[in-house]
Amino acid sequence: MAASYLQAHAYACILVGEYAATMSLVDKIDELVMRHSLSFVRPIAHTARGYAQFGLGLYSNAAITVKSVEDDATKLGDAHTLLNVRQLKARLFLASAEFDEALRVSILPRAG
Repeated sequence: MAASYLQAHAYACILVGEYAATMSLVDKIDELVMRHSLSFVRPIAHTARGYAQFGLGLYSNAAITVKSVEDDATKLGDAHTLLNVRQLKARLFLASAEFDEALRVSILPRAG
């Protein structure tokens, strides 16, 4: 329950540009993940970390976080987090003027 609240708070902080607060909240979520073996929470929380890193202009760190989230979410079969992190990845490509790559990762995969 606490991890869910902290996660919602972290995303609210992202929406209002409080990126340092988001980083602090994600650190607290990481503590809960470790203490209570909540590995399924990690990719969702780390996506918030990636958005905060992006907002702070820490683009290299955000790219590393994106890769880690993609790996974790793929292992868990977490399609929602994979779609969310793809949008962050697209933003990173846009920030580096890689428009074709941004478009490529934004296209939804065909199901079935």
